[in-house]
Amino acid sequence: MNKHFHDSLYYAKRAGKHATLGVRETLRPHLTALRVRLGREPAPEPDRLEGVRTGLGRLEQTTERRVRSVGSALERRVR
Repeated sequence: MNKHFHDSLYYAKRAGKHATLGVRETLRPHLTALRVRLGREPAPEPDRLEGVRTGLGRLEQTTERRVRSVGSALERRVR
């Protein structure tokens, strides 16, 4: 019977550790953002993916602007 209590205590501790790790992982981005806003941590530098997304957004805007200018030039040409 003592073995069963020992086993149940082991699994209860293990479940508690995993729950703690899960909560920490879930709250990490929120805590980092809070610390940055409070000035306790410097703002994290954007990672490579964010840089690529920003670059693609700029490229998209530039492309839209050029297409509009070409479209308006074609309209003037037709008139």
